[in-house]
Amino acid sequence: MSNRDARPGALVLPALFVLYFCLGLSGYGNDNDTYGMLKTWSDLFRHGVYSPSRPPGYPLPEIAIGAAAQAGGWAASNALSALFACGCLACGGRLVRIAFGPRAALLSMAAVGLNPYFVIAASSSMDYVYAAFFFLAGILALVSGRSLISGALFALCVASRLTYAPLIVLAYAAASVVPARWPRLRASADLRKLAGALLLFLFLGSIFYLPSWISMGPAMFRPTLSDNPVSLVGIDGFPTLAAYAVRFVYKNVSLWGLPAFLVLAIAAGAAWVLRRRPVASADSAKPRAPIHPILWAVAAGILYAEALFFRLPLEIPYLLPVLFLGVFLINFAPRAASFLVLVAACQALQGVAQVDFIEKIYARKSYESVEASGGRVRLHIGRGVVWEDLATRKDAQAHYFRSILGDSAVAQSGR
Repeated sequence: MSNRDARPGALVLPALFVLYFCLGLSGYGNDNDTYGMLKTWSDLFRHGVYSPSRPPGYPLPEIAIGAAAQAGGWAASNALSALFACGCLACGGRLVRIAFGPRAALLSMAAVGLNPYFVIAASSSMDYVYAAFFFLAGILALVSGRSLISGALFALCVASRLTYAPLIVLAYAAASVVPARWPRLRASADLRKLAGALLLFLFLGSIFYLPSWISMGPAMFRPTLSDNPVSLVGIDGFPTLAAYAVRFVYKNVSLWGLPAFLVLAIAAGAAWVLRRRPVASADSAKPRAPIHPILWAVAAGILYAEALFFRLPLEIPYLLPVLFLGVFLINFAPRAASFLVLVAACQALQGVAQVDFIEKIYARKSYESVEASGGRVRLHIGRGVVWEDLATRKDAQAHYFRSILGDSAVAQSGR
């Protein structure tokens, strides 16, 4: 990578960190789970008792966010999120650069880093960017031939969000079959090393969840939402399967925004048709053999994330793994740079002004009930995703301080 290529990339991450940090000065965030994690830290700090914020427990971010908030309020805990978010972009950009080159890496970082839901995750005290960072760092370690380090990083990933575990197993499976010409990746693909890394991941990951098991027992594997048990598909007594399907499709489109989703659909179609396109190796200037097994692995990762979301199609940030994998997928398409520029531009626009195709109807909208009860198809432009989040953050924070944190020391230090 030449100095000329490196200059723009060296500016992107600091600029995005400043953006995330400045937005984070507006408060902890709008997600009630943020305040549950602060409550977990408060109970641990004041009483020495670990009570997970919600099943199955999110031990690493619960402790990290709580400790940072205790030390410096939301400015400190949100700054930590901003650092992890930039770490996600750095690791993801490195992976894209290995496969597709420096320009693709820069544009991919912009496409992800400007996504409004990623921006919100990076500027609020939530666990999404924690898990994403350790997952991408683990993939990078695996690609670099550091199998055991990948096992430790993947354990930290599941300590942040347990739902990444199947993606990690998929990553190890892909590493064992990908016909790589990269020497470091080939060294990492040794089955004995992969088995050792997998065992390390399982061992350390289990240790992280021992406190949850001690606190909750088997109930840690039975998540609930508003006291409704979550079944195999969705929430008992919640919407019908048709309502799930509508929410599933609508929120997948909303992750990108309608304009960017259309760009993505075209790029994905082109990538599928030309899935045997050669990709330059990091160790050789010559095109290497087709890497369609990697394409299959990325597609399998997207299918898993989508299946998980269909089970509980509520918060759009649940789909952030799809954002990373989808942007990686764009790079397989012809004229990928043009698609990435369009996606990045549309993502930035969606944060300020959102092009929507469904007008939502709320029977009762409150902090505890944010799901629409219905809607009608109508193309319109509304307030952007980031704008809307910032406009409601102060009131949401005051509400959750009262209803969840009460008089805890963390709540007082965050004001």
